[in-house]
Amino acid sequence: MNKTERLHHMLRFINQKQHFTLPDLMQEFQISKRTALRDIASLEEMGAPIYAEYGRYGGYRLLQQMQLPPISFNTDELHALYFAMQALRSFSDLPFQTTFASVHAKFMAALSDRQQENIFNMQQRVTFKHTEQIKNSSHLELLLKAAVQQLVIRITYPDKNATHDQSEAVSKTKTSIRVIQPIALNASKGYWYCQAYDLEKKAYRVFRCDRIISAVLTDMEPVNHLAEIHSEHLQSLWKPSEQAISFQCKISDLGMAISTKSLPIHAP
Repeated sequence: MNKTERLHHMLRFINQKQHFTLPDLMQEFQISKRTALRDIASLEEMGAPIYAEYGRYGGYRLLQQMQLPPISFNTDELHALYFAMQALRSFSDLPFQTTFASVHAKFMAALSDRQQENIFNMQQRVTFKHTEQIKNSSHLELLLKAAVQQLVIRITYPDKNATHDQSEAVSKTKTSIRVIQPIALNASKGYWYCQAYDLEKKAYRVFRCDRIISAVLTDMEPVNHLAEIHSEHLQSLWKPSEQAISFQCKISDLGMAISTKSLPIHAP
C-alpha cells in the first residue's frame, strides 16, 4: 500500500490500541524502523495527539481518541465488498434487522457515478450462483441475539417423528417445548440451522430454523461454559443418538460431487 493509505490504516490502528511501540507498527505494517518514525511524524503533522514515553516500558501513547475520517475504499476493495454482498441476495430472511435490498441501495447510493458504472460493468462479467433460501425462518434475529448474549430461550418445535416436508398445517403437527441456549447460526443448502444446547436433555442439538414454530426469551441462567465454545469447535460436540446406526460406504468422485450438492443436513 502507498504511504497515504498506510497512514490512514495506521491512524485507525493506534486509535484502537491507545498505547503502542515502534515494533508494533513495524510488525503490523511490515515497515522499517526508519519508516515507522517518519510515519509517526507525519501523523503528528496531521494533528494526531501522540505522546512519547521514555524508559524501559516506554513507547507512544495517544492522549485522546480521535474522531476518525470516514473509511475510504479503493476500486478493488469496492468490487470485493459488492460481490461479498451478493451472498445476502439468496436469503429472504437474515438474522439482522435489514434486507439485501436495503443494504444494496445504501451501498450504491454512496458510490460516485464512475464507481457505479464500474460495478455495472463488473456485473456483466462476473456472476455468483448461490443456493436460494428454501423456507422462511421467522426467528433468526432472536436466535442470533440469544447466541451472542448467552441467553436461554424456549422454542416450540416439531417432534422428531413428525412429517416436516408435507404441506400439513402446523396446528396438526405434533410439537414439543424445548429449552435451549443457542450457540451459533449456520446457513447451508438453502436452510438456516441453529446449533444449540438443550438444557433439559443436557445435550447439543441442531435445529432447522424454519421448523421453529415459536421462540421466546426466558429468565433462566445460561450454561456458562458455552461462552467458550467457538464455531470452529462445534462439530466435535455432536454425538450420535442411541438410535443411530453406524455404517460405512464407498463413493466415487462423481457421487461425492453430487452428494455434496444435494444431500441435506438433518436436524433432530
